[in-house]
Amino acid sequence: MLNNFENDSIFTPEQVLENRGRVAIFIDGSNLFYAALQLGVEIDYTKLLCKLTAGSRLLRAFFYTGVDRTNEKQQGFLLWMRRNGYRVIAKGLGTTTGWLKEG
Repeated sequence: MLNNFENDSIFTPEQVLENRGRVAIFIDGSNLFYAALQLGVEIDYTKLLCKLTAGSRLLRAFFYTGVDRTNEKQQGFLLWMRRNGYRVIAKGLGTTTGWLKEG
């Protein structure tokens, strides 16, 4: 079975070795926020990024969330996230359209 997996791989052995140690992070921002709120903890997103990469090379950190465009506090937070290593992917609240890449 392992041989079939190796034969079906879309990556060459060279590509696997080249990408070893690189990390991509995907965060569901709304669920993380409400879980932290329920537990009564505050998340330091800079430290979180450091812990999740744990010495590996960060490829990209995505932060998916719903957005209320009238919420200035949330807009400030998302701006801070973009400036501190996260790629924010947002969807307007109450919309049926897809995700909006915000940077």
